[in-house]
Parts: sequence; C-alpha cells; structure tokens
Amino acid sequence: MRITFVMSGVIWIPSGSYRVVYEYANVLVRKGHTVNIVFPLSKTKASAPFSIQAFRKRIAGLTPKWFDLDKSVNLIKVSRLRSEELPNSDVMIAANWDVVATLYEACKVMSVPVLQFVHHYEALTGHAKRLVDETLHLPVPKIAVSSWTAKMLKELNFDRVYRVSNGIDLKRFKILDDWIQRPLVIGMSFVDKPGKDMQTAIEVLRRVKQARPEVSLILFGPTKTRPNLPFEFEYFFRLPENQLIHKIYNRSSVFLSTSKFEGFSFPQIEAMACGCVVVSTRCGGNGDFALHKETALLSDVGDVATLTENCLKLCTDNRLRRQLGKSAQEKIQEFSWEKSTTLLLKTIEHNR
Repeated sequence: MRITFVMSGVIWIPSGSYRVVYEYANVLVRKGHTVNIVFPLSKTKASAPFSIQAFRKRIAGLTPKWFDLDKSVNLIKVSRLRSEELPNSDVMIAANWDVVATLYEACKVMSVPVLQFVHHYEALTGHAKRLVDETLHLPVPKIAVSSWTAKMLKELNFDRVYRVSNGIDLKRFKILDDWIQRPLVIGMSFVDKPGKDMQTAIEVLRRVKQARPEVSLILFGPTKTRPNLPFEFEYFFRLPENQLIHKIYNRSSVFLSTSKFEGFSFPQIEAMACGCVVVSTRCGGNGDFALHKETALLSDVGDVATLTENCLKLCTDNRLRRQLGKSAQEKIQEFSWEKSTTLLLKTIEHNR
C-alpha cells in the first residue's frame, strides 16, 4: 500500500506528533509498504509568504536529527497542499489538525481517502475553537491516540472516531542498569507552555530540594536557554533519543510531570520503560498506562502538596518504588508500535 503522511510543516525540534508519524513510517516500510512523508511550506492553497523563517524552511533538510528514521521513507517537500504536488497514494493521513481542511479538498480531487490523527482537543492549547471544531466536523475518520482523546471527541459529538493507541519501542527504551540501586534523582521535561504547568513543577521541585537537599534534579527541554530556577539542577537541550535514554531516563529514579492535559505523554511512558517511577497529574492521555498506586503515583492538576508528597515518598520508600516500578514494567508490555501499526492498517482498510 502507498501511504502518505502529511505534516504541519518543516520543523527542526523534537515533536510528539512528528514522532508518531516517524514511528509508524519505520514499521510500515519494514512491512513492505511505500511510505511518503509530505512537508508543506504553506498549509493553505496560497503560497507561503516570504520571510527569513520561510526561506530557512525552503532550503532546510528534512531528515530529523533527533530520530532514527528509516532511509526507505520518502521525504517530500511541497510548496502547497495541492493535488498536483502530492504523491500518488492509496491513503493520506494528516498528522496535525491544521492541514486537514486543505488536504481534504485536495484528496477529493484525487479520489484518495484521507484520515487524521487527533492527539488531543486542540482548542485546549489555545487554537481557535471555531476552526478546530470545523475541522473535526469534516467527514474524515479520526485516529485518537489514547482512550482519553477518543472519549473526549465522542463526548463533544464528533463522529468517526477510532482509537489507535500510540506505542513504544521497548528495544530502544529499556533499563540499562540496576534501577533499584539508582541514587535519588528526579528527571523532568521542562517545556514552558501553559498546558505543561511549569509553575507547579518549579514549586514542587523547590519543596523537594528544601526537604531533601541530597536529591539531584535533571531537566531537559527544547530551548537552548537554561531556565532560571531557584535550586540546583542539570539541564540538557534537545537531546537525541539515545542520549535521552542514557542521560535522563536511566539516571533518574523518579520522573515528574505536572501537565494539565496530555494526549498520550511519551516522556512518561518512556521513563517508565527505563525504570523510573512516574509522579504525575491526572492529565488524560497517561491514564492508559499510569495507574494510581499500581504503576505510578497520581494527583489532581495543580496539587503541589500531593505532588511533593509523592516525590518525597518515592525518595524514602524503596519498597514502594520497587513495587510500582515492577508493575509499570509489566503494564507497558501492552504497548508496541507493531501492535499500533496493525490497528492503524485495519482502520485504513475499513475506511477505504
């Protein structure tokens, strides 16, 4: 089958929605499918406006430096999402909500079915609710990446929703040392966006350091500038995957997340796979694998006191950390990109 994924544009930094496509692309080409990934310079029918940023994207390479993408995957840059610029395909899948409407019009001309990934309800991240809803009301099958996303879409009365959970590659994300004997280290993804609630995270870490000064903190994020925080910590900028596994996940004993909502939360499940015990908010998409007092310790969004208590509890109770860590290892065996790809192909066939 000829499967084309259409991205939101050319980017250079790690992105969850792009990771999803790259993971599927790798599995699909191994299964013998032809995979194209299209990067438009403009998401509308009009040409992209000239700017330094637009010029950089026009001349930029497409192979991600932060992900090991199979060289058999065809990477294609187009000026606009028009039928004459898109590759011949049996199906096209929009990776992001902002290309769906234009892609839908082009695919009608080409008589090619189109589907879309839905990571979460995009109006939550500040996008115009009217535009998001108009897109979701198009007669395009929606691939929800978690149970929470699927449930939300159905409750909002959007139809043609199929749950195809994201996966994880357990051959890459794995324990490299004796995780039980790790020193007290808390790891965290530092992304200063409203939905990630970094103010809560900062206060939790400040209280943890105040109570247990010997606890080390490791943060990583997409920005080169080191955050100005009121405590000592290590900071890593745009780590490639292998270094993320070695320098963050396999050095941390606890992984903290304070998000208000997540479509799936790759950092949490990746950290779990590498032996960390997750302390997190109940942020939606992590509900498929982060189960309170079974595989993780959870709290309500913004609950600084409970998040702090849970971190400190894991720093002092090795028995609890061992128990949750082992249960987490068992739970994540349910997730794999091979399994997700099988479900994705069934969803495609059902809608062709």
